[in-house]
Amino acid sequence: MNYALLGITLPLVTAVVIAIWQHRSLRRYRQADRQADAERVEQEKIQQARRDGRARWEPAFRDADAILKKLQDIESEVRAQGPVDPDFVTRADLKRIQWQLKNVADLCPEVLHGPIRTVASHVAKFSGIRFPPDAEVTDAYGNAFSSTPPGTVPSGIMASQLGARAIEQYSEVISAKTSRPSGH
Repeated sequence: MNYALLGITLPLVTAVVIAIWQHRSLRRYRQADRQADAERVEQEKIQQARRDGRARWEPAFRDADAILKKLQDIESEVRAQGPVDPDFVTRADLKRIQWQLKNVADLCPEVLHGPIRTVASHVAKFSGIRFPPDAEVTDAYGNAFSSTPPGTVPSGIMASQLGARAIEQYSEVISAKTSRPSGH
């Protein structure tokens, strides 16, 4: 009789053990599926937040791109012509460009705040370098040489001062170009 009970019990115990093992395995698979679903939902939330952010930032990106293209043109002009006088700074509207850059920096993603503000500071430095117009330099040298006895040229118009300012302008243009956010 023990063998008969054993013959019935052994298959039952085996079936119960297999059922328990399958139940535990199934629970682990379900838990892994729930975790994967939760990660998928989290990724979708992150992507949606990026899409929402892009809608806010896209106009600022376009504005920044337009301003940086203006600065590229100014930089090319300074490289081609050499030092520029205050009339050029006024015509190029560099003060307005500086303010536009600061405003756009506040609207862009945080990662671009620093680089755009750095470009704005270089524009401000460049704008502040006073380089006299050619006519003023020519007149000052003409007056100095034509006076009796020959006079001296005002210190602000001496070639060494003009050269130093020209180098300073050129340096600021290069600094503004190299500190631009990538892609521009």
